[in-house]
Amino acid sequence: MRKELVRAAWGLLRGLGALPGFWIEGQGIRQQVREDVLGTPATPENRPNSAPPIERPLTLFLASAEPSGEIHACSLARALQEELRVLGAPQPRLFGFGGPALTAAGVTVLGDPGARATMDAGEAARGIGFYSNLLECLAECCDEKTLDAFVAVDSPALHVPMASLARERGVPTIHFVAPQYWAWAPWRVTRYKRVFDLALTILPFEPRWYRRHEVNYVHVGHPILDTFKNLQEVAPEESRRALALLPGSRAGEIEDNLPWMLARIRECMPKLESREVLICQSSPRHRKRIEAILAREGVQASLAVADLHSCLDQARTAFAVSGTVLMEVMRHGIPTVVIYRVDRGWKRYLSWLLTSPWFGKPNLVAAGEVYPEFAFKGEGDPQAVVEQLISLDRDPERRRAVSWGIKRAFSRLGGPGATGRAARAILHQIAPEPGTATGPDPGRRP
Repeated sequence: MRKELVRAAWGLLRGLGALPGFWIEGQGIRQQVREDVLGTPATPENRPNSAPPIERPLTLFLASAEPSGEIHACSLARALQEELRVLGAPQPRLFGFGGPALTAAGVTVLGDPGARATMDAGEAARGIGFYSNLLECLAECCDEKTLDAFVAVDSPALHVPMASLARERGVPTIHFVAPQYWAWAPWRVTRYKRVFDLALTILPFEPRWYRRHEVNYVHVGHPILDTFKNLQEVAPEESRRALALLPGSRAGEIEDNLPWMLARIRECMPKLESREVLICQSSPRHRKRIEAILAREGVQASLAVADLHSCLDQARTAFAVSGTVLMEVMRHGIPTVVIYRVDRGWKRYLSWLLTSPWFGKPNLVAAGEVYPEFAFKGEGDPQAVVEQLISLDRDPERRRAVSWGIKRAFSRLGGPGATGRAARAILHQIAPEPGTATGPDPGRRP
C-alpha cells in the first residue's frame, strides 16, 4: 500500500516536471489531437464469438468507482456471463468493487469506492485511509482467489494504482473505457501502458491516439448505446415544455454550478419558449442542498428526483455541466448549452492544459460544435451564455442544426453492442492458447 501511495505522489511530481515541456510543445500536441478528432472514425472491432476451450470457471475482478462506471460494469458482468454461456464454458466467479447494482449483476462486492466518489483532490486526500483499505482488499483477493484478470471500468485515478498492484501479482489487467489522456495531461499515458495489458477504447478517434502512444488496445465503441436500446421512444418535441437543468451529481459540482446557472435562468426565463425549469437528479441524496440553493437564489424551479430519461423526456432545451450525462441528453435530441466552471484547485488550470478542440462529448464525437460550450473561471461571460440559451430555445434553424449534428455524432459512434465486444476482447486476452492447460498457472506470480 505504501508503495502505491509513494507512486501516486511521485506521479504528481512528474506531472509538475512535465509542464515546461508541455508548454513548449503544447501547440503541436493540440494540433495532433485535433487531427485525431476530425479524422475518419474508427469502426468497433467485433471479435468472433469464440475462444480457446475454457474448462474451468474463470475468476475475474470487476472494479467500478462511481455510479456511471457501475452501470457499465454491470452490463459487462452480464455480457461476460452470456459470452461464456454461449461458449459452453462454466459461469465465472466474479468479485469486485461497486454498489448494490453490481451485486444484482452476479458480482460478489468487496467494497464500494462510489460511496466516496469525488473529483476534488482535497477530498480524495482526506479519504486516503478508505482507498488504502480498498487496495489492501484487492491485494488479498489477488493472492487468495487466483484471479484470471483484473478488469477496471473507467476512473483511472483509482484504477491505475489498483492495476499496478494486480499486475505485480501476475494478474492480467484490462481497462474498459480508456481514459481521456488525449484531453489533458497526456504524459500520464506512460505509466498507464505499463500497468494495463489492454485498453478498451470507446470514442471513434481514440484508437489513433492510443496507437501513436503504443498502448495495446481494442476499439469496442461506446457502452452507453447499450443502455439506450430498451428505452421508450423519445417524446415528440411539441409535447416538451421544460428547460432541464443538469448541475452535476456530486456535492461540489452542485455548489459550484447551480447558483451560477440559476442566475442565468433568472435573466433569460421570460424570453424562453420553455415554460418551467426542472433540476434533474437521479438520486435524492442532494435534495436538501438543492432546495437550500433554490430558496437562496429565489428562482422558480422544480427538483425532479427520478429516472433521468423520464425527466429529459419533458425537456425542450437543456442547460448542463459537462459530463457523461450529455450523451443521454443527446439521445433525447435536446439542444443544450454546456458549461465547465473551473474555480477551484487544479481545475483553474484546465483551460491551459486542455489539448482537445472541445470538451463536450457530443462535440468531440461529431467532430464539430453541436452544443455551444463555455469553460471559464469565475463568472465567465454570462451574457454570451444567456444569448445561447435563448437562441437554442427559440430559433428553429438553430434547433434543426443541432438535430443534424446529433445524427452525425451517433453515426460516428459505431452502434450498440460495446459491452458484448468488450467481453469478447477480454476473453480473447485472458483465455489460454489452444493446446495449453486450462488450470491456473502457478508460475505466473512472483
